[in-house]
Amino acid sequence: MKANKGIPEIFLENVRKAPNKIAAIDVSSGQLYTFKEFNELCNRFANYFKAKEYQPGDVVALFMENSVEYVAAWMGLAKIGVVTAWINSNLKMEPLAHCVLTSEAKAIICSEQLAPTLKSAREAGLFKNVKHEEYVYGDFVPYVNIKEELQKPEVEAKEPIIPSQVDFKSVLCFIYTSALKSAREAGLFKNIKHEEYVYGDFVPYVNIKEELQKPEVEAKEPIIPSQVDFKSVLCFIYTSGTTGMPKAAVMKHFRYYSMVMGSAKSFNILPSDRVYISMPLYHTSAGIIGIGQMLITGCGCAIRKKFSASNFWKDCVKYECTVSQYIGEICRYLLAQPPIAEEKEHKVRLLYGNGLRAEIWEDVVNRFRVRIGELYGSTEGTSNLINSDGKVGACGFLPISPLTSRIHPVRLIKIDEATGEVLRGKDGLCLPCRPGETGAMVSTIRKNNPLLIFEGYLNKNETSKKIIYDVFQRGDSVFLTGDTMHWDRLGYVYFKDRTGDTYRWKGENVSTTEVEAVLMPLRSVVDVTVYGVKVPGTEGRAGMAAIVKSPYCQLSEEEFLDEIAEKLSSTLASYAIPVFIRLCEDVDKTGTYKLVKTNLQRMSYLPDSQGIHRIFIWDQCSKKYLHLNEERRKSLEDGGMLRF
Repeated sequence: MKANKGIPEIFLENVRKAPNKIAAIDVSSGQLYTFKEFNELCNRFANYFKAKEYQPGDVVALFMENSVEYVAAWMGLAKIGVVTAWINSNLKMEPLAHCVLTSEAKAIICSEQLAPTLKSAREAGLFKNVKHEEYVYGDFVPYVNIKEELQKPEVEAKEPIIPSQVDFKSVLCFIYTSALKSAREAGLFKNIKHEEYVYGDFVPYVNIKEELQKPEVEAKEPIIPSQVDFKSVLCFIYTSGTTGMPKAAVMKHFRYYSMVMGSAKSFNILPSDRVYISMPLYHTSAGIIGIGQMLITGCGCAIRKKFSASNFWKDCVKYECTVSQYIGEICRYLLAQPPIAEEKEHKVRLLYGNGLRAEIWEDVVNRFRVRIGELYGSTEGTSNLINSDGKVGACGFLPISPLTSRIHPVRLIKIDEATGEVLRGKDGLCLPCRPGETGAMVSTIRKNNPLLIFEGYLNKNETSKKIIYDVFQRGDSVFLTGDTMHWDRLGYVYFKDRTGDTYRWKGENVSTTEVEAVLMPLRSVVDVTVYGVKVPGTEGRAGMAAIVKSPYCQLSEEEFLDEIAEKLSSTLASYAIPVFIRLCEDVDKTGTYKLVKTNLQRMSYLPDSQGIHRIFIWDQCSKKYLHLNEERRKSLEDGGMLRF
């Protein structure tokens, strides 16, 4: 903090210490980059955009999959003070345009594979009132240069045979005055597909890969502007947006540094380690506490474009990785894989991340022989929790001493379990939880401590929604995480649910997380998400579980449903058993593998538009799930719910 160095200067210290050490491996291509080589690639990005007169504070959006170039792009731009907006590579159309537009980016850099997605959004008119430069890292060209095509030897100059339909009365041509690209960008061709040719060298996208290889784009170290320091803005990271449009959270250099070093010190990640990264780099998990280990602590890393359960341990063995990241869903995918030799031959000593459920924690540890480092935090939050001693199921620890708990930046406060609303006492202040109680997690905002300043989002209205005032004393404020936690009597903290991820049925509150936790350990289940749906003539919401059956499961549909029914009925109270089961081939996820419930909730108990899903309803008498055919659906809607 006293040195006031930005992330680029801290990274350069590692380059100088070990220039020839392997910094990054691109799993897709197998290419290795030393710290010196990686830094030179960063410098080419920096010098290229500096020559184009990009200034500190300007914004460039990155729309790319995991790659070494992705990291080099934002690090290079950070060297000249340009802020990068890390766009979710799974986005399309309106959500994609929303993220780009809210960042006010002057340019977009996208990968060759994602260029068609960006082109589609532009052609739909979603950027029609905005001008920005567009770069593609690769060879994607959306228009054919007909001038070049005509010069190829296979295009002959001999006379063609004129069709009989061509005569003095046939149509010769249409003449227009409008510009083709402008018309397309205005969305005027959005329902039409046709080929487009340019006679000349006009290309609406710049191939940044080719540009960086030109001799005039130097690899020398750029002069870092004085505006780039420990407190300046590094990037914008978007929240997952499971219930709405993504929100851009502001990430400053000091917060990036503190998150990296906090995880490194807590889990003993060393410069001698090599981190395997397969989670998306546009998100905090991989983009900060993953790749940040290479940039800040000087360890190596191997970057895979996309997570693959079947290749996870093979990659770890091949690239000699010693540390890897996880989220709970990834661990379940790994457990669902058939055993292979590599899961015993690897050198991975630590898996660190968040969301590992107690139900499968010990299975992961015992099968893969690794230590678990569980942490809790949010991109925009002011505080984090760490479970460094491997307490099963815990995401962190809070001191139980009344003295230390009052000064600790993380606290739990009581909420109404039915509504999620914060409860207040007669004095108007919030009610703090005691050990043994469950409540909403909040983190203190203190303007005199840089690490406890809530930077919030680019949208100030969204920022204000996450702050509550007069919490423990008049005039104070906290960041409301939106998560409920249980604080046990020993001080360990356990994630319970997202506030609002509950539904009320038969006069009882049902936790979606609780129901999911019953089904997740089943090897026959790949994915499950639970939510409430409205049923005519009933109060509250009936529970529904959307389930993806494992491709390795040998059970018939009837046997599979019987297994589900037996597990649920033997574990849950009757009101918590999902009334409906929706068998899916897949479920929607965010880029960080969080399950998205909004589309499923919208469909309720009705079939999907393609008729792929199969819906079943719980029969209390037989303790089985029965197919929700037209007859049963009509009975349900006519008020015959209690029959099933």
